[in-house]
Amino acid sequence: MGRSLARCTAMQLIYEAMMGGEGGNETLCGLLNVNPNDDDTAYIESMLSGVRDNQTEIDGIISKFSRNWTIDRIAKVDLAILRLALYEIIYCPAVPDNVSVSEACNLADIYSDAESKAYINGLLGAFLRERGE
Repeated sequence: MGRSLARCTAMQLIYEAMMGGEGGNETLCGLLNVNPNDDDTAYIESMLSGVRDNQTEIDGIISKFSRNWTIDRIAKVDLAILRLALYEIIYCPAVPDNVSVSEACNLADIYSDAESKAYINGLLGAFLRERGE
């Protein structure tokens, strides 16, 4: 499995958790139609726990850079994409920021719409500019 597929799977599991699902290995295998290898499983689990453990900080960033939108008004799939991308940008220095932004936009292309893609790209770009990157 490539990192893009693992990232996509992590986003789907974040979304599922937001909607009240329990996730788990059965859901993971169902999303992938294969059994993931140990590295992929470790990456996905680290993304899920990282987003969960840092959600308050991540949501604060989303709120700060969301103009005229509150967290509860953001489409859940867009929120899952943003949470994953921001977690990766903040806590995964081995992943270049531009890769995280590009992957988030690709996920928006697949699971959301053009307006959402622009919103996600703009929010992540504003965050990176404020950080000085």
